[in-house]
Amino acid sequence: MKLYYNQPIPYYTIFSNNQTEITIRIRNYWIDYIKKINNIKTNSILDFILQSLQTPIQTINYSWPNKTKLILYYTKFFGNAYWYNANENGVYANDLNSNNCPISVNACHVTIDHKLFSQSDASLLHLRESINYKKLNNITRHSNQRFIFFLKESPMHSPTLSSEQHGRIFNYTQTYRPDSDITATTLRNFFWLFNYKIYPNYNFESILKTKISGKILVAIVSNCGGSSSRLHYINELKKYISVDVYGKCGRPCPKVPNCRQFAYSTYKFYLAFENSLCEEYVTEKFFLALESAQIIPVVLGWGRYDHYIPSTGYIDVRNFTTPRELATYIDYLDKNTTAYLEYFQWRQYALHIKMPKYMCELCLKLFLDDKDHKQQSLEHIDQYWNRNTQCHAYKKDKNGTWIMK
Repeated sequence: MKLYYNQPIPYYTIFSNNQTEITIRIRNYWIDYIKKINNIKTNSILDFILQSLQTPIQTINYSWPNKTKLILYYTKFFGNAYWYNANENGVYANDLNSNNCPISVNACHVTIDHKLFSQSDASLLHLRESINYKKLNNITRHSNQRFIFFLKESPMHSPTLSSEQHGRIFNYTQTYRPDSDITATTLRNFFWLFNYKIYPNYNFESILKTKISGKILVAIVSNCGGSSSRLHYINELKKYISVDVYGKCGRPCPKVPNCRQFAYSTYKFYLAFENSLCEEYVTEKFFLALESAQIIPVVLGWGRYDHYIPSTGYIDVRNFTTPRELATYIDYLDKNTTAYLEYFQWRQYALHIKMPKYMCELCLKLFLDDKDHKQQSLEHIDQYWNRNTQCHAYKKDKNGTWIMK
C-alpha cells in the first residue's frame, strides 16, 4: 500500500525556527509515524520538517496490515445518519483521498448499520444525541473495539457527565480541544511561522480596496443566548462605535452569494465572539475570518488564540476593561491605515498549510494503535469534560468593568 503525505505535519501551535527551544504540540503518534516511515533517529523533528519543505509531496512505501478498518456511526449527528460527507458507498473519499492524508482512501470505511457492530473497529458517538448509556455499559465488544466520545460543542452546550454512568465506556476523545485523542476543530488549516519573509511582496493595501467607509465592526450571530453575554457586550459597544449584526440575532444578510465573505470584504473588524467561554473553545467565527485574510478578528473566548497566530494578528476583548475602551482603540485603527495594516504584517512570515481532516486522523490512529497495541479506557471522562471547572462567564461588575468569572 502506498501512503502519501503532504509537506504539512499536523501541529497545534506555532513553529518558529529562530528559537532555541521550540514549543510544539504535535500528536505523539504523528511524530512516531513520520519517524518510522522515514527511519529518523534524531529526537528533533523540527529539522526533518524544515527539510521536508524542499519536497512538497513525497511518496512512501510502507507495509500496513492488509485489511480495512470499519467505523460505525453509532448515533446520528444532529439528525444526520451519515454525519458529514460520506458518499453513497459509505467511503470518506473526500477525507482520505487527498494530498495531505497519509493513508489510502480504502483504509477505512464507515457504516450506519448496527448489525455490523461486532465487526466494527470504532464506534462514533455524538453526545448531543439521545444515548442509552446503560446499554453501552453492558454491551459486549471485542478487545480492540474503540468507542469515541465526539463533541464539537462546549461543555456549556452538552450533557453533564458522571464517572458512574459514562466512565469506562469511551476509549478516545474527539473534540475541539488540542489534547483530544483526535481533533475535531473547525479549522483544518494552520499557519507555520518563520523568522524570514515567505511573502516579502505581500500587498497589504489591496485589503482596503473592498472596504466601505463607515462599515467598521460586523458580527454574524445565530445563537441569541449563550453564557458569554456577547450580545449584552455588543449592545453596549454600539453606544460608542458602529456595529452591524447579521443573522438570527440581527438584520438579514444582504442578498449576496456568501454572507460571511460579504462581511469580511466590506468591514474592517469581525466580532468573533463565542457563545461559551470554555477552555480551548475556538470555533469557525475566528478561523474563517482568519482564513479570509481580509479582516481583523476581534475575539471573545477562553481559547489560546496565540497558539494559532501571533497576538499581533487579532484583538482580544479581554485586554480592554470596558466596551468604550475597546471602541476607542477600534476607532483609532479605523482612522490610521498604517496601524490597521500592521495586524496583517505577520502574514509575510506565515506559510499557510493544511492538516488532514478528522476522519483521516481517526483512521490513521486506529492502525497505529493496533501496531503499538494501545488501548485505554477513559474512567474519569467527567473530569475531562466539566462545565464547572472549564467554563467562565464574562460580566460587568458594579463599577462597569467587564471581567471573567
